[in-house]
Amino acid sequence: MSAKIIIIVAMIGLIIGLMSYSGFTTRLAQELTAMADGPLFLVMLVIALGAIVLGMGLPPGATYFIIVIALSSGIDAVSVPPLSLHLFVVFFAVMSTVTPPVALAAFAAAPIAKADPIRTGWQASRLSIAGFLIPFIFIYHPAVLYKLQAVFVWLGDKPIRHKAMVDLSTVSWLDYGWIVLAFIISIWLISSALIGFERNRLYALERVARLVIGFALLVPNYWISLPALGIAIVLIVGHRFLGARPQLRSCRSKAVSLTQSFWEDKMRKLLIATAAVLASSTAVHAETLKMATLPANLMPAIVMATFANIVSSNLDDIDIEVAAGGAATAHMMEVGRGNIEMSMSAPTVWFLMKNGKAMYANQEEAPALADNVQLLMWYPYGQYSFTVRADSDIQTLDDLEGASVFLGPTGGGAWNAAYAYVKGTTGLDAKEGDFEAIDANWVTGYQAFLDGAVDMYVGGCIHPCGAFLQITETEEIRFVGPADDTGEAVDKALGKYRYRDTIPTGLYSGQMNDTPVQTFNTAVGIVVNADVPEDTVYRITKAFWENVDSVTSTAPWAASLDPEFGGTLQGSGISLHPGAMKYYKEIGVQ
Repeated sequence: MSAKIIIIVAMIGLIIGLMSYSGFTTRLAQELTAMADGPLFLVMLVIALGAIVLGMGLPPGATYFIIVIALSSGIDAVSVPPLSLHLFVVFFAVMSTVTPPVALAAFAAAPIAKADPIRTGWQASRLSIAGFLIPFIFIYHPAVLYKLQAVFVWLGDKPIRHKAMVDLSTVSWLDYGWIVLAFIISIWLISSALIGFERNRLYALERVARLVIGFALLVPNYWISLPALGIAIVLIVGHRFLGARPQLRSCRSKAVSLTQSFWEDKMRKLLIATAAVLASSTAVHAETLKMATLPANLMPAIVMATFANIVSSNLDDIDIEVAAGGAATAHMMEVGRGNIEMSMSAPTVWFLMKNGKAMYANQEEAPALADNVQLLMWYPYGQYSFTVRADSDIQTLDDLEGASVFLGPTGGGAWNAAYAYVKGTTGLDAKEGDFEAIDANWVTGYQAFLDGAVDMYVGGCIHPCGAFLQITETEEIRFVGPADDTGEAVDKALGKYRYRDTIPTGLYSGQMNDTPVQTFNTAVGIVVNADVPEDTVYRITKAFWENVDSVTSTAPWAASLDPEFGGTLQGSGISLHPGAMKYYKEIGVQ
């Protein structure tokens, strides 16, 4: 918790410093001071917009401190009780999380609802209309704070006379009761107007009337708000009464009946059109498939995202949604449970899952779930790239003793493969303390190497790939291999599913290798839940392999993907999904 607070405070200081250095806060504070004697609504609107804009992407607490500190001189000039003013800022700091274009709360909810983030943000803003009105209530109706302050007075020995509090002599319980009632009815009217429906459909004039009366109820002038209350009751009761008495229609005039018939016909057509749209939408989204993969900067994730894009672009009725992050070992369990349709796998990982070994030793359901995981295709994981900076003293893997190394997420498939290869070729054992294998996920491990916090980064890559293109933009690196990769220990480390490979020279501008580097590679793949229909898997498998050549101009690594390799079982024991098997048989891959 303390670390989070330190980060937030540092972030606040940085933002305030940048705004002060640019003169932005000084100018805005001066404008607020100049406007202080003008229309109060305009001043509060400027503060509200400032809280929303400066709060984009920040926690509400950080937004509050930035506004209060940066605009302190301008805020002090506003003739509003400080408590009301500060609560005004707090509320708009919170509302910034649902206000586009950067609405963090809405953006977090959008993937869950499978919705567009911006549209979700606007919808959230509309549904949160009360949150935008409450701050203005604090300003124009300080009576709403009366009850809370009265509790403070009752608990204390003396009346509170701090300037931040509301003067109790200026408000009464009647004021408090009135604003609560007016606010409830106002929100009722405004919300129904924005949605366009209450008991029945609201027509355009009805919606406009509700909006006008809803805002009129909040005006701090009884000559306006009291008549508005009367009209509001007429609008609400009249709409509900007429909507509940269909038998009264026979008593209406012919003109009214014709008008209602006209609108009923329009409504009927609208409902039919809406049903058609919903039906077509359901049909389109019925084939949405969820895919989980590694963090987005890693080669397997790039291959799988490319797979999803190719399939989704070539099949109008199938959409593959990719979620990047986490470990394949956990993703495969979710595929087996049927929570997602596809994920990354590897021959070794599936074998361990089926036999309940290694990372699956404590997962009792793993062997049974493995039967629900079937193969769609294999592809190369990429050469395991043992990477150091060009000026490092590490010339071969045999020099790792005492070094800090990121082998991959601890306990994952990549970690186990890199660990076994280093031990088999050099005899050095991270588990025995010969070198430090840091405990980190893919993102933090990669960042640790960029920051110079570790001596070596190990990652799979179908070269050239983005991870090393990024590094070599600013750094010179070398790939290193073992002094000798022959022998029984190495063969045992590679096992049935890994194979020797090399990394060529001249792949990157910052690559300082004079000769090819010996390393190893392995197959990884896309697995699919066994319950996904055969025709669906057949079509997506076919769509990918028949269109993969279309991306090789922008993704040269895609040229290494081969359906012959993709449809071979690699001796792991995993079975091909019937849909994938159908396609591979069609093209002659057995």
